Formats: sequence, C-alpha cells, structure tokens
Amino acid sequence: MAVAILASTTTVNFAGDWKSINTALNAALGSSLVSFLGVVGTLLIIFSALKYVWDRRRGGQGNHTHLMWTLVIGAILAVPSVVMPAILTILDAIVNLFLKILP
Repeated sequence: MAVAILASTTTVNFAGDWKSINTALNAALGSSLVSFLGVVGTLLIIFSALKYVWDRRRGGQGNHTHLMWTLVIGAILAVPSVVMPAILTILDAIVNLFLKILP
C-alpha cells in the first residue's frame, strides 16, 4: 500500500515546503535576526574548518574537539537558512530519483 501511495506521487518538493516554514519563521522572529544567525553560523563553519586545516598543515594534530563543537554550534545557527535547504534539496533529488525508478 505504501508503494502505491509513493507511486501515485510524481515528484516531491521538501525544499519548497521548507521555504514556506522558513517564511513563517522569518515573519515571527524577524527576517534580519534569522539571516544574521545564518550568516554567523555559516562563518563559524567555514572559519573552524579553515583553522583546522591550517593547524594540520603547520604540523600539529589539529583540535578535533574544538572543530566538532564549533561545527555543531555553527550548524544549529545556520539550520533555518542554509543547512535545511541544502539537506532537503539533496533529499528531494534522491526521493524523486527513487520515484522515477518505481514502476
């Protein structure tokens, strides 16, 4: 039965649905706050990855714990505007490919 439900659907659009939720979130919290948090989270992710690579290049071991926690905090801040759309776009592609394969 679940396969029949999936087969009747031609495509899914998780990213588009998230855009509706994100619009409501921006209206509730203020779009400038959500955008600012997304930028800060993205910058945390980029700079922590660059610092880790730089420390490894200089011959050190690199601080794995610092990298992990900075990535987690950056991802949490960037979830509404950066991380979720990226994840859902990839998920859209995978599910739509699966739906095309079904008879």
